[in-house]
Amino acid sequence: MEPVEGESVYGASVITVPVQTHLAVFGLKGALRPKDQNNYSFLQQAAVRENSKLPEELYEPFDRMRVVANSGWFNNTRQIYRTVVPYRLRKKLAPASSFIVEKVL
Repeated sequence: MEPVEGESVYGASVITVPVQTHLAVFGLKGALRPKDQNNYSFLQQAAVRENSKLPEELYEPFDRMRVVANSGWFNNTRQIYRTVVPYRLRKKLAPASSFIVEKVL
């Protein structure tokens, strides 16, 4: 998480983390949504243009975290729920499902 100086979309100077770190945190919790996939693709293109690339082994902990976070019964149940139950119904069920998740975890 070493800070680096970058440039925002409007050309302003900002302090951020390397583009590889941004890429490493994608997908740490659940599958990438379509809008996340678009952002991920954009960052991959930026990473190709990046001159100072950090060693891949520095990002191994992110890969291990991704495997742990996206496995197990809770994550699998969540994926099935999101696949089977339509969004409009999930929105109506949100108060009850939030309560259940808090009690289980």
